Amino acid sequence: MSLFPVISAIGSLLAFLLLIQLTAALFTQRGQRYDYTFYYPKPKPVSSPFSPDEGWHITRASPPDADHGIWESITQLDHEGMGILADKNRSALTAHTDFHKYLKTTGNTICGCHAIGVLWGALVRLERASGRKASCTWVKYDQSAQVTEVSEFSVSYASGFITI
Repeated sequence: MSLFPVISAIGSLLAFLLLIQLTAALFTQRGQRYDYTFYYPKPKPVSSPFSPDEGWHITRASPPDADHGIWESITQLDHEGMGILADKNRSALTAHTDFHKYLKTTGNTICGCHAIGVLWGALVRLERASGRKASCTWVKYDQSAQVTEVSEFSVSYASGFITI
């Protein structure tokens, strides 16, 4: 069962409790300990959609390419998700729906994904009620470690703000 409808409904109910300016954080967990090891073998434009056949889950038997580090692949995957939420051409509803699809397609382990879903559910309601467009701007991105080995792990952090 998908939590998407429930998360959207909660966000809709909380919409009017939000202020004009909000902050959000995104946390992506990667590594064998998190059971998420997807790897892009080469850089791709952030604007092109995720395709599972463009990469693989790395193991010792199928290691990453020497010229494109694991940490670079993580950055690419993170920025793809962040780009969906910050795309000025998407409404809050479209961004919310597309981010849900991104999570489902990539299997990415973003531990704050439900909070982000609730927030975007609220933004959908606020956009409809106010006639104004929500805008997300990411201001900081970092990783707990620059992973170079299959056995290593990291957590990514992104912070930004939303204005309406």
